[in-house]
Amino acid sequence: MGRTLMLLHGYRETNHWWKKGYWEALQKHLPAWMVERLSIFEKLIAGVQAEMEELDKLIGAKAPEKRPKGLGVLAHEQIQSEICDWKRFKTRRQVGGYAGLSGGVSGSGEQIADLSITKSGNKRLRTTLIELAWRIVFYQPNYWLVKKWRKVLLNPKAHGRRKKQVIVAFARQLLVDLWKWKTGRASAETLGWIMV
Repeated sequence: MGRTLMLLHGYRETNHWWKKGYWEALQKHLPAWMVERLSIFEKLIAGVQAEMEELDKLIGAKAPEKRPKGLGVLAHEQIQSEICDWKRFKTRRQVGGYAGLSGGVSGSGEQIADLSITKSGNKRLRTTLIELAWRIVFYQPNYWLVKKWRKVLLNPKAHGRRKKQVIVAFARQLLVDLWKWKTGRASAETLGWIMV
């Protein structure tokens, strides 16, 4: 809102206009009435930023030191907070179904048709997994899923629709592999992960 206010009056500034050194220099060039209004936004943004830094420290303290390369502290804690207890899942189908990364089925009598992804699971988990899947493609070259889907995901000539299909399948299997790793069913070495 502060940036928009400045832009409406002919002052083009970056999104970081509120940071301490920049804000002090900026006040000298702006009209007094605008500085008065912007100072309200600056205080609010600085307060929120301080709270976010504290939360980042808390999140960083919770995450394990050893985790797969590409799985950052924030992504790990987002997935962990959505799953809560990895041991509540008994089968890999339950894990994939919880995230909503499984295909739908339409059936009547003897006729059965596979449908697109149902998206009927945990949306926050699903979006985090899709983002993580793309990072894993670039950070984990020895991961068996990357080896399997490299020709589609890293091919600039591959169709966008096909890449979306593959990344959803990739994310579903990645969640299953995370479940195996967290419950001790598989080690990072057997999955081909590089750990940090």
